[in-house]
Amino acid sequence: GELRAHAGGGPYNTARTLARLEQDVHYLGCLSDDGFGARLRAQLVEDDVKLDTAVETPLPTTLALAELDERGAATHRFYTEGTSAPALEPEAALAALPERVEMLHVGTLGLVMEPTAMALQAVVEAVTERALVMVDPNCRPTFIPDRGTYRRALAATLRYAHVVKVSNDDLEYLQPGADPIDAARALLEDGPRVALLTLGGDAALIVTAGAAEQV
Repeated sequence: GELRAHAGGGPYNTARTLARLEQDVHYLGCLSDDGFGARLRAQLVEDDVKLDTAVETPLPTTLALAELDERGAATHRFYTEGTSAPALEPEAALAALPERVEMLHVGTLGLVMEPTAMALQAVVEAVTERALVMVDPNCRPTFIPDRGTYRRALAATLRYAHVVKVSNDDLEYLQPGADPIDAARALLEDGPRVALLTLGGDAALIVTAGAAEQV
C-alpha cells in the first residue's frame, strides 16, 4: 500500500553510471520543470552528467509504475500521455547535439514514444559515421501496440547502430521460441556488428556473426 518514487529510466541510468566511471557524459532528453523533473536533474548533476543537451519542458514528468507480485517480479504500467519523455522533437534533439560525439546510447521507451522516437532516429542517423552507436530495446510488451510495427521500426534504427544490447526477455518478445543466440544473430542482420546478450546476474554473452563468447 505504499508508493516510493525512484529516479530512473534506461538511458538515464546509463548516463549516471558512465559519469560515475568518470566519463564525459551528456544527457539528451526532455526534463520537466516540475518537482519530479527537478529531482531527476539533481541526480544527474550529482553524478556529474552534463545537462547542456537536456531540453526543458513544462509538461509533467513521465511516470512508470512497477507492481510487484509475491515473487518480486514486476509488471510495469506507464503514464506517458501529455508528459515530458515523449516530447522530444527531432529539431530540438539535433540542435542539442554536441559538436563532438564519440558514443551514443539510445533505447527503451524512447524507441516507441512519438515524437521522441523520430528524434532518436534523427540523432542516430546524424552521428553514425562519427560515433559508436549502441541500442538497448528493453522491450515492454504492455506498452508496445503492435509487435510487427515495432520490429520494423527497431530494424530501421539498428541499420545505423554498431552494438545492440538485449536480454533473453527482449529476444523472446522479438522472436518467440527462438534460440537466444540465433535470435541475437538475427538482429545483426539489421546492421549491428555485435550483440551483447545479458543472461541475468553478472552473466552476459558477446554475439557476433560467427561466435558467441561469455563475459
